[in-house]
Amino acid sequence: MLSLTVPLGGGGGGGVTNLGSQAYAVSGGQVAYAEIGGMTLNPGATIQYNFTATQNGMTTEGSGSIYLAGTTATGGVVVPISARATFSINGAEAGAVVGQSELPFVFLTSTSNFQVTVGGIAQTIPEILSIESPYFNPWGAPIVMASPDGAIVIVATYAQGTILWTGTQVAGPVVGTLGTTPAAGIFTLTSGELENLVQGTAVDSGAITFSAMTPASLDASGFYTGPDTIPYPVGTSPYPAGPPAPWDCSPMFGIPGTCTETGFQSIGQFRAPGMSGTYSTAWGVPAFEFNSTITATVTQSASASAVNGRLSSSGSLCTSNGGTWFGSADTCTIASGTTWTIGASATMFISSGVTLVNDGTILNSGNIVNNGAITNDGVTFYNGNSGPTGTLTNNGIFTNEAGVTFNNFATFANSASGTVDNYGTYVHHTGGSMNNYGIYFNFGNTHTHTNTFDDYGVFANMGSGTVSNSGGATLTQECGGQMVNLPDNTYSQVQGCRS
Repeated sequence: MLSLTVPLGGGGGGGVTNLGSQAYAVSGGQVAYAEIGGMTLNPGATIQYNFTATQNGMTTEGSGSIYLAGTTATGGVVVPISARATFSINGAEAGAVVGQSELPFVFLTSTSNFQVTVGGIAQTIPEILSIESPYFNPWGAPIVMASPDGAIVIVATYAQGTILWTGTQVAGPVVGTLGTTPAAGIFTLTSGELENLVQGTAVDSGAITFSAMTPASLDASGFYTGPDTIPYPVGTSPYPAGPPAPWDCSPMFGIPGTCTETGFQSIGQFRAPGMSGTYSTAWGVPAFEFNSTITATVTQSASASAVNGRLSSSGSLCTSNGGTWFGSADTCTIASGTTWTIGASATMFISSGVTLVNDGTILNSGNIVNNGAITNDGVTFYNGNSGPTGTLTNNGIFTNEAGVTFNNFATFANSASGTVDNYGTYVHHTGGSMNNYGIYFNFGNTHTHTNTFDDYGVFANMGSGTVSNSGGATLTQECGGQMVNLPDNTYSQVQGCRS
């Protein structure tokens, strides 16, 4: 059993290293307070507003609109008053800056012409608005929209408030034990997260990496997913031993109840080559540093075989690395619980007529050249287990069985003499490359993520097979390639190659 702790940030502890990109969508709500041109609106005013904004690194863009209606007392007489405007968002004041990434505290608009009507008399007021990010007042609580000169001051709740985070990165040192053996290293996450600031919840998933680990067998890259919760206001937190209580930052606006800095509570599961487990993370206030506990079952052998050489019929490479010959001594099976690691400088050749069956774990950072057959029927097959390093060249038959996943982070080349039969799930990860010059039969699911899958041969979707692209990835029909039983919107074609 592996037990690790990522300490709270400060002094080199766990924290955010890149805020990534954020996409905001906010609309509302109910008026808590409003003042237009020095006139305070009476209780019962209504508002319709919305804005969307994207934050990429240090660049802010977006747009929105506001319509406010109510009454005001002027000269002892109650008169109707309304104000409306559309605006562009072109800047921000930072709540935090990490490297070349920024978290907006308020969004800044270009000059907007507010159409203000008081008692039937209309006028135009050109104003710049500062709009508070809902990140700094969660649970749908009031946010401030105001002009620098005070001519426009609106405090309103929001009925919708979401942030889609992409490319967010956190890291920290880990310490703990593997059984009774001390363990230490570096822990990093690259996240995608959809945060609902009205409900105070989020769904989080992404890549998880353990690197520079002692023992080195714990170095691994994998995936994680789980739910997150923003701690409730003071006095109602369901985490008696969890995150610190939220902090009231309303004095920054001078209006009570308009700013709350919070922590975060994250739980979930992860899987990486040779290990799987759970994590629980408590973020500080504000949520830029964290303390995480990680518990995992390690399934890989501490003495995983470093494989280098030729797999020939009845040869010693199979049995000397924990494999077993079956049949007429031409099928080598890697048993469940056994790991074969092909290092960065190593090459494993599979001779013609020989079949390698993976019921365990294959981690390739070097080179695999298949002139025979590979059947993946195991828990883990990672081509490029620690990043985009490693090459798998298939000159024979590569079969990915139903119910299992082949993960390609590096280079997969299916030559003109090669055949790929995918009955399970082929995941083409960021950093990976796939060049198909032979035949690729897709009976299961081929999922491309960010990078391009290039087909120069035949890609045939068979039976109930599916193809999914995400993150800007494409399945591309190159010149000379053929796509069989795929709708046109599933793949792209190089210009000039359409038949």
